[in-house]
Amino acid sequence: MTAAPKQQSTSPLLKLPAELRDAIYTLALVDDEPIYISLPEPARPLSLREPALLAVNRQIRNETLPIYYGTNIFEPRSSVTTENFLRLLGSGRIALLKSLRAFARIGHCSRDGATAAAEIAWWKKWLLQRVTQWQQTFGEVLEAEAVHVPLLVGRDEWLWVPSSELREWVGEARDGRILWRKGEIGGV
Repeated sequence: MTAAPKQQSTSPLLKLPAELRDAIYTLALVDDEPIYISLPEPARPLSLREPALLAVNRQIRNETLPIYYGTNIFEPRSSVTTENFLRLLGSGRIALLKSLRAFARIGHCSRDGATAAAEIAWWKKWLLQRVTQWQQTFGEVLEAEAVHVPLLVGRDEWLWVPSSELREWVGEARDGRILWRKGEIGGV
């Protein structure tokens, strides 16, 4: 006795034109605010919580992954969380990322003058090293343009700059704050 062939059920969603499906996916998956990433301590099993729409079927997953990871802003809460998040994503989803925010806002400083300039240089060097380390660990699929770092450019005014452009910004200390402006710098 042979089993009857299974009927393939096609979702009404998949009968719509691709452009309309993309518009629906964008409405369902894209958030105006950053998606904050908090993962448990490494002692506990790590898993990503993706929207349920990404798990409906293979075709919908293939159509929604670039929208979800390529349009949203992801903001891990720490350096460790960033590394764990990237590890869980794997190279396929990392390649889709267009905006991964660094884990700390840098700009407030209690020092003035040369000490603050040294602190600025240290932070820039540290951030660039982290991005380079992530690229080495997770492959070249993690583009430096996708990793954004926050710079204080005025009183409580933050600007998210792609880490690939960080060398183009220079900082100076004023009133206990580090102010950044685009300019020429040598070295770091």
